[in-house]
Amino acid sequence: MPEIWFISGPPFDTAIWQAVEARVHDLGCCARTWPCLTAGSGDIAEEVARLSADLDSVEHDIILVGHGSALPMVRASSTHPRVAGIVLSNGPGLKLDRLNRLWTRLFSMPQPIRQGVLGPALMMPILQSSVGLRRTVVNPYVMDHDTVVAICEPIFSNEARRERAATYFRSLTDLPEIPLNADIQTLFCWGDSDPVGADTYDDLLQINAPNITHSPIPGGRFMHPVERPWEFADRVVDWLKNWSTTT
Repeated sequence: MPEIWFISGPPFDTAIWQAVEARVHDLGCCARTWPCLTAGSGDIAEEVARLSADLDSVEHDIILVGHGSALPMVRASSTHPRVAGIVLSNGPGLKLDRLNRLWTRLFSMPQPIRQGVLGPALMMPILQSSVGLRRTVVNPYVMDHDTVVAICEPIFSNEARRERAATYFRSLTDLPEIPLNADIQTLFCWGDSDPVGADTYDDLLQINAPNITHSPIPGGRFMHPVERPWEFADRVVDWLKNWSTTT
């Protein structure tokens, strides 16, 4: 069975996948997280090249799972010969959604302003508050202080990674349209009550092909992999087992 790689994208670190990865291991599948923005300039083309180099180093099939701003990188990497399938969860499935357009504007501010606005002293309290979370989860209390720190602070507290994040989001606006790869299995697994991505999911629902599976999570919002990690992990593993046993 293919190994599952969970791809993180700014402003989230690999901790966003911690509970999902643990559940996948409990279900008997091999998995790992792949961190973005740890080297280079942060340009998405460089991130795709780094991911491709890591894929070159393995000799077995890989499933790439992306959430949020990692989705364009997962789609761009779907033509790699080691990639047998991809999973796309709440984010810019076919185009930049409202949330990622907001991050793009914030990270595109002039550097002196960006350093102040996006520094941990200002940004982390906003992200930790229920005001900053109520549109991304059903229950803001599931995203407690420690959870928010784990998934966001590694990028916001590190100046070099913040600058890479700025480059990453700026490069998203110049990214040419990436068609879905019709040659690999694809799972759309999204929270269907995410208010920031409603237009994106309407577009996804119109896509029907033999290799595409739709598996919305009823009532899930943007951060459902953190809020309901077992449900997300179970859907991914069930999908993987269903098609891998028939090929």
